[in-house]
Amino acid sequence: MKIDVKKVAKLANLPLSEEEEAKYSEQLSKILEYIEKLNEIDTSDVEPTHNVSGLSNVMRKDEIGDCTISQ
Repeated sequence: MKIDVKKVAKLANLPLSEEEEAKYSEQLSKILEYIEKLNEIDTSDVEPTHNVSGLSNVMRKDEIGDCTISQ
């Protein structure tokens, strides 16, 4: 898949030189190729990861208590 960098730059109101257009076009093409490779991987047996650290929040019990305001 090829992205028209010139059109995207115009839509984003970014002035780009010819060198920058060529550079960004090549970079975006490589990124899209990599994404296509990732899309080919079968992840149907992989469980979604919600928390990679294994840590959880420690919460205290919510208890009603007296409120005193010092003056």
